Amino acid sequence: MKGDTTAGVCFCVPFGFFLEKEDKMARINGAEDISADGKKLSEYLDEKGYSISRIAVEINGGIVNKKDYESTVITDSDVIEIVSFVGGG
Repeated sequence: MKGDTTAGVCFCVPFGFFLEKEDKMARINGAEDISADGKKLSEYLDEKGYSISRIAVEINGGIVNKKDYESTVITDSDVIEIVSFVGGG
């Protein structure tokens, strides 16, 4: 009808609708690392220069056997600790 307006009408959109999905990252030794997601553990360790014989790896509270490094894939929700063994006296 002539003269009708939309004044006073609220077009509401849920607040979260415009928010983009937050990037999730693996947390490795306390720091987030987006480059690790989807990589095999062995590949990540090699890229970062770790000597496999001198480290232990824990993922989400469990120790990973060295024989499983090649088949373990890092996901965006993993919490990983890499411990290096050092000698000394």
